[in-house]
Amino acid sequence: MNKKHLYYYNGKGLGEISRYLFTLANQPFEDLRYVDPEDNQPNFPLFDDLKASGKLPFGQVPILEVTIDGHTTTIAQSNAIQRYIARTFGFLGSTSEENALIDSLVEELIDIRREYSPITRIQNKEEAAQQFDSFYNNTIPKHLGYISRFVKEGQLYLVGNKISLADVAFFYLLEILNNQDVVRNTLNNYPVFVTWRERVHSALAHYIANRPPSEY
Repeated sequence: MNKKHLYYYNGKGLGEISRYLFTLANQPFEDLRYVDPEDNQPNFPLFDDLKASGKLPFGQVPILEVTIDGHTTTIAQSNAIQRYIARTFGFLGSTSEENALIDSLVEELIDIRREYSPITRIQNKEEAAQQFDSFYNNTIPKHLGYISRFVKEGQLYLVGNKISLADVAFFYLLEILNNQDVVRNTLNNYPVFVTWRERVHSALAHYIANRPPSEY
């Protein structure tokens, strides 16, 4: 019997793209969500217990345990996990060239997150507001312009007409940005992304509606 166990915190974070991919592949998996003691969520197991168990190759989550015919492989690091799931279930394109395009788009999205994440940690509210204004007025439009060039006329997804890791990663990035009103208004300048986002959301709607609530 084949089993898959995804270990992560009770939050979206670095685990959500993997959860999305399993959902799209219609593949059962154990979505094991951990919390820190101070989170005061008694229905979830504790991360300290997971760390003490010796399961974590690098002392951190996410990890994916894959058991096939009694043999278990533990995969660590979020990007490695995402690519494993995408490769296994057909979300990395149908040719080497499509695979490379998907990889390049995912790297582009990682670059955007590298620009966004430090802003969320700025303690000074005035400075954070200025940085967010620059991000939404300059950074996001610039990168959306880049990404829009990949979508040809009549194309349903970022690479061809089949949903891929690039679509899931892009959808998730847009989902976690803290000013959704600005995101929606900016996407309106790129009609292809409006219909694309609705298409991806429709495929994930049941999972999104039923996932456990979390603060992040």
